Amino acid sequence: MLKPEVVADVKIARESFLDVIEEAKPILMEHWEELATYLDVPLEPDYAAYEAIDKQGLLAIYTVRARGELVGYSVYFVRRHLHYKITVATNDIIMIRKHYRNFGLGSALFSFIELDLKDRGVDVIYTSAKLSHPELSLLLELRGHKEVDRSFSLRL
Repeated sequence: MLKPEVVADVKIARESFLDVIEEAKPILMEHWEELATYLDVPLEPDYAAYEAIDKQGLLAIYTVRARGELVGYSVYFVRRHLHYKITVATNDIIMIRKHYRNFGLGSALFSFIELDLKDRGVDVIYTSAKLSHPELSLLLELRGHKEVDRSFSLRL
């Protein structure tokens, strides 16, 4: 349940890359500092590539705003699967700022994402969650998402 005293005037929407990127940049740094696996690898997004992918209609950026302020986002790449005759949405990033967590915003965000992606013709959503952030995994499981893969990483 959303608590209005913390998240008054919440709006969840799909926005374009150009409409949100400048406002998102400081939050991206906050996100990197919290969840980066390799802190020796600096954050350096390829903004031109994101913009190009968005212009092709292959990017879905979802925002959470409280009183107009950007407090969360999730980004998915939407495309035909290369092995199967389905359209998939694969997440790139998801973040709700710490002060706004545990008030139902994550669930509200995923309700919006799931409906929007279904309306766009997506058949399967793939969302990865860091092991260091088990709350996201729990939220996804409670929403009916199934764990289907395990990913491994090795810093070379």
